[in-house]
Amino acid sequence: MGHSPHPPKTKVSAAFANGNRASMTAAPTAVTWRRGFNDPLLNGLGAQAATNNPDVRSAKSSLAAASAR
Repeated sequence: MGHSPHPPKTKVSAAFANGNRASMTAAPTAVTWRRGFNDPLLNGLGAQAATNNPDVRSAKSSLAAASAR
């Protein structure tokens, strides 16, 4: 009849929905896609970001701090 104001219910595995902390690691992830552009500036920025933000939580914190300035 019309648009439902309620979102559809989608079943998602609990392991996927919240992440299984036991399977997560603090080790840095190798991200090399940027090297395909052969751009020294992009490569340098990517390396700097990976060094200064080893995980999502610290990246989020850095972004919030930069936005507050």
